[in-house]
Amino acid sequence: MKSGLCETGVIALRQCGDAAMTRIERRYTAQSRACFSGTFISCLSAALLLLAGSTVESAAASKSQWTATINTDGASAANCKNCDEDISVLLTCERGTGDLQVMLMLLEQRDDAFAGKPAVVSATADADTLALAGTYSEPGLIGPYPVLTVPIDGPFLELLSHANQVSFLGEGQKQVLDMSGSRTAISKMKAACR
Repeated sequence: MKSGLCETGVIALRQCGDAAMTRIERRYTAQSRACFSGTFISCLSAALLLLAGSTVESAAASKSQWTATINTDGASAANCKNCDEDISVLLTCERGTGDLQVMLMLLEQRDDAFAGKPAVVSATADADTLALAGTYSEPGLIGPYPVLTVPIDGPFLELLSHANQVSFLGEGQKQVLDMSGSRTAISKMKAACR
């Protein structure tokens, strides 16, 4: 390839894989623009070759859904498109602790400097707003995101269980999450963690 910027984007695609495609596209927007200067076709061809072996999801299959997973130590509930890799919100609990860990990947920060810093998030449904505090995770395949600990029988799960959609606001980002199916997944998770 002629452009080092394009090559960097293709290497990142190869390393992160198909599931992280949307995040990579956002991170490499400036690099993609540089590709338009004559080497765009090369970059596009390389990216398509990398993705050629993966399956393409239908529009219906790529819709977010709420799922619950139960194991011997506890349970989790997640809002995800591909629940192995593309998760917006993950709720986990250990049997008997009374606490719930909330991971808000949908509020991911692009700056690794957020890692370990305090995170303040508001969750709003209808006229109800909750202010929640936690810390930002360490960066990994994605940037730092808020991680919160809340009581399993507290108002946060009540808000999630009864809303049609919830708006999350944190550090200048606002994301609206569809809550269809959340009540069933959260109920299963809560029952398994008692």
